[in-house]
Amino acid sequence: MPNRFELGPVLADGDNFAFHRVEGVVVCRVWRRPDLSMEAGASCAERIERLFKGYSSSTPAPPSLFDVSEGPSVMGPVSEGHVAQLLRGFEHRRQPLAVVCGEDGLKRMQYGRLVGAHAKNMGSLHVDFAEGMAVMLSTKRSGRP
Repeated sequence: MPNRFELGPVLADGDNFAFHRVEGVVVCRVWRRPDLSMEAGASCAERIERLFKGYSSSTPAPPSLFDVSEGPSVMGPVSEGHVAQLLRGFEHRRQPLAVVCGEDGLKRMQYGRLVGAHAKNMGSLHVDFAEGMAVMLSTKRSGRP
């Protein structure tokens, strides 16, 4: 993550993720944990989905960023289902979500497909954190999705 952005205190965390507030944006960062089983990873994905839903139900809902750039290159099918549901929730609530996938080609393909299929109007895919934050901060300032 660029030095320009300082993570606020941890709002919630799990085995391979943490939620922070960064300049008013709810940020979930995911990282690789090779020691986690596929089932444990799926459990983390389910918790991330629930936490994002909770944060986005406040009024007004804060802009959100899902940073998977340090996460696994490929998700299992259960985790993918939770991410798809997370994206559908943002689309349904008409709330913007930036997804930061990094430079990994497989991750870009998988998340690009998911964003296009489940959040084509409200989701955006970014290679780096600063770009995703810029989009969410402009959304926050304008008050529009």
